[in-house]
Amino acid sequence: MRRPIRPSLLRRIIASILLGVLYLDLILWWKALNPYDPSLERVQTSGILRVGMDPTYPPFATYAGDQIIGLDVDLAHEVAARMGVKVQIVSLGIDGLYDALQSDQVDVLISALMCDPYRLSQVIYTRPYYDAGQVIASLNPDLFTMRRLEGHTVAVEYGSLADELSRRWMRRLRLLDVSRFVTADEALQAALQGKVDAAISDQVTARLFLRGQSDALNLAPIAGQGQPYCAALRVGYLKLAKVINAVLEEIDADQTLAAIIKRWL
Repeated sequence: MRRPIRPSLLRRIIASILLGVLYLDLILWWKALNPYDPSLERVQTSGILRVGMDPTYPPFATYAGDQIIGLDVDLAHEVAARMGVKVQIVSLGIDGLYDALQSDQVDVLISALMCDPYRLSQVIYTRPYYDAGQVIASLNPDLFTMRRLEGHTVAVEYGSLADELSRRWMRRLRLLDVSRFVTADEALQAALQGKVDAAISDQVTARLFLRGQSDALNLAPIAGQGQPYCAALRVGYLKLAKVINAVLEEIDADQTLAAIIKRWL
């Protein structure tokens, strides 16, 4: 038979438990206000910034022999150089990018990623470094808004986001003719040859199409149709995110970012 616990001892046990619970709450409260963030210190100590990217999306990242090249690769090297460290490119499948980030295989993702609002509880997104959104391409720079396309003909790739946008515009305008093509390049070619008044495409496709073209189309982003690409870090890695964000702002201001984009697009 177990001996009963004396009331005084029971009170001391209860008090100890309550103190322990209070102490734990204080620790959790303090950590919430001052979370442990080893991100920047680890990169500085190792001298290496581990950058995860999917090498199957040219011109942002693709294999050339056994090396990964592309816009995102050049951007990663520039960011690391300005931080005073070396870069280590970690090749990942598109489905494994965020898992690699959460499992600490990489410090940051630079892989043509759009901000995903459903991941904001786990991921910090930096300022955008490129906008891959929809653009109007036309020989006539006066046709750069939906309203100014009234009564004109627009070319799009069938089934694309541009096609979806053109269908909405057709409902809002009195007259808008839409020519649909199998590829975005065919739609852009029609605009370049003057067979249609304008084409709608994503900016990456349009800029790649225009590389080396003698009679370049004018491009203008469509308001509200942006698709900004950002770098991504784990939630809680605020110190590293702050530094990378500052570097992105710096290379944007001094036109280094524009030079990198021009090199590939």
